[in-house]
Amino acid sequence: MFNILLVEDDTESCRNCIQEIHKFEELYLVNTTNCSHQAIEDIKNYSPDAIILDLELSNGSGSGIDVLKYIQTCNSRPYVMVVTNNPSMATHNIVRALGADFIMYKQQENFSELQVISFLYDLMEIIKKQKNVSRAKDKLPSASDKQKILDAICTELTLIGISTKHKGFNYLKDAIYIAIVSSQDNIATQLAKKYKKTEISIIRAMRYAIEFTWNNQDIDRLETHYKGSVTSDKGCPTITEFISYYSQSISSRLV
Repeated sequence: MFNILLVEDDTESCRNCIQEIHKFEELYLVNTTNCSHQAIEDIKNYSPDAIILDLELSNGSGSGIDVLKYIQTCNSRPYVMVVTNNPSMATHNIVRALGADFIMYKQQENFSELQVISFLYDLMEIIKKQKNVSRAKDKLPSASDKQKILDAICTELTLIGISTKHKGFNYLKDAIYIAIVSSQDNIATQLAKKYKKTEISIIRAMRYAIEFTWNNQDIDRLETHYKGSVTSDKGCPTITEFISYYSQSISSRLV
């Protein structure tokens, strides 16, 4: 069964979505609400696989933004399909940054509730597999396995020449570890709490450690030991690229 939560304040749209969902045996509607606070409670209670989320709940209360902000704190997050009348690209970019997986504009040609439900149905198996992977990742390793992972991270950071004297060394080490063992995205927030620093200072220190290394180490050494993406104009990986490469590389060997 694939569980869907519908957060929508338009009565006709709700009725159409419910009708379309009932056409698919594998789909199950856990609840329909026009209130962001109720939606958050439903997420806690039902752990839906997917959410159809309207941004502007003018006939209800709160907004879809409130729901997206809450989802960012979830260990196992649902797939979020935003449907909106808002055509603003600036708003769409903010919504994506908050974790929306897909945005469908209600005023686009051929929009229908059937299109929304069919889209989710086609992605159903992929979404369920990704959710299962996330749940598996959130099972913390034993103390001995944790030490193996941390030792492997330190070895990799040392190989490319990141100095342990940089504050960013420990931040990067912990960030990579979190990315390996957890599905959570708010890594900087976790590090800020652990080290009692601001998120900005954590990010700045990690960025400095990476940029300093790429500006001062031999290029052959870097190319030998770092095989990840480098899209920045500065000629070095972004923090996200760096953490993603090492978390995937190390986890493929050890986890």
